[in-house]
Amino acid sequence: MAAVMLFGRRGGYAARYYYEVKFMLRQQVLKLYRSFLRAIRDVPDEESRKELLEWARSDFKNNKHHTDEYAIKMLISHGERQLKQLQQNVAFSR
Repeated sequence: MAAVMLFGRRGGYAARYYYEVKFMLRQQVLKLYRSFLRAIRDVPDEESRKELLEWARSDFKNNKHHTDEYAIKMLISHGERQLKQLQQNVAFSR
């Protein structure tokens, strides 16, 4: 009943905004995850590749319970920094 009061009977602007934000955040998270997988694919050592893949999967899985928009944005920002660092390390190892 509270959701009906907040968003109105037919949804309205607040409901559309809420779902658009969630959709955009989900797209950003999926893009970041795919970027990690691509970067890990370039790691030359197979054992390191397996460890990094396990780390990435577990990290995303451990943080999938977050629903707060601010927390998700902070996690995305942190992930982007980690991805950049991983890409630099892979580039140096070649």
